[in-house]
Amino acid sequence: MEAHGGWWTRPSNWKSNTAIAFAGILAVTYGAFNVSREKEWRHIDPVRPIPSMKWTKQYREAESKPE
Repeated sequence: MEAHGGWWTRPSNWKSNTAIAFAGILAVTYGAFNVSREKEWRHIDPVRPIPSMKWTKQYREAESKPE
């Protein structure tokens, strides 16, 4: 028995494995962001501008409506 850290210590395709994992993480993050962006609704307006006001539906619709 050798103590080299297991069977797959240095897979030859580590770059493609890393790229696939990174793409999967990005896809899940993007999907979660879009769901959050569509569902976010503030019942009490913030006192000062906050970053999510730039992309939430509530404030995008308010900006596009003429007063």
